Amino acid sequence: MALSWVFRGGRVTSALIGARKESQIEDAVASLNAPELSAEELEQIEAILRG
Repeated sequence: MALSWVFRGGRVTSALIGARKESQIEDAVASLNAPELSAEELEQIEAILRG
């Protein structure tokens, strides 16, 4: 979810993931094929970030 949020809208082209295990890299790569976050999910994330 975090990587989907970071890469939304094409504003960010790369992200450091800090993986320690191969499985973490595999999960990060798999997130590139995840469905886009819904408007409701984005609103909830933004509300959390605003505090």
